[in-house]
Amino acid sequence: MPVLRILTAPGNRGGFFIRFEIVEKKTVVRQLRRTTSSEPARQYAGRLLECGVMKMSFSDAGFKQTAFVFALGVMLGATMVEAKPKISVVEKTYTVDATTARAMVQQMGQRGPNGYWAYTDWYVNWTGSCDLSVKITYTMPKHKNEAKLDPAVRENWKTFLAVLRKHEEKHGAHGIQAAQEIEQTKCADGQAVIKKWSNQDKVLDKRTDHGKKEGVVLK
Repeated sequence: MPVLRILTAPGNRGGFFIRFEIVEKKTVVRQLRRTTSSEPARQYAGRLLECGVMKMSFSDAGFKQTAFVFALGVMLGATMVEAKPKISVVEKTYTVDATTARAMVQQMGQRGPNGYWAYTDWYVNWTGSCDLSVKITYTMPKHKNEAKLDPAVRENWKTFLAVLRKHEEKHGAHGIQAAQEIEQTKCADGQAVIKKWSNQDKVLDKRTDHGKKEGVVLK
């Protein structure tokens, strides 16, 4: 019967380098390599129980070899799927109707969420079994009637919206990264992770002057 061997060693950043080999008649027929910096090799190997492992033991000290007995057809035919945070996106808009760039800037300052031209809100939730979900809400300006704008103003407005959206998506990515990190740490300290990535939102806005240094400018 084929055997899955696992060799582990400490990684250079506190994680582990893991090498898997399926061996049949002393011949390696498949090999997978993975480096993980946040999850002990012991925990990662435990997930293999869901892929048809019939018996297992494990040691993560130095280079220790451990045999896992598999049915070859199950292992080669199975796909190892790790749970991923569920991501949902909500799109919101507020209306501007001015016809000059200067007037539109003024309206966005008055009508925009929390006084901003655009705003991204993300919320990460997890269950007792560490099932992650993240909800991202984008609030963007929308012109009531772009057809009434001068062609040059209309083109500048479209370019402005595209760059503004890219900036807001960086904030949204922080929410996704927070959810992924919480999942990787098995929901051990979720609030600390939320605080870390919320702070990164502030760092991003300070570094880019709320996107202006990235081109979020309407002229």
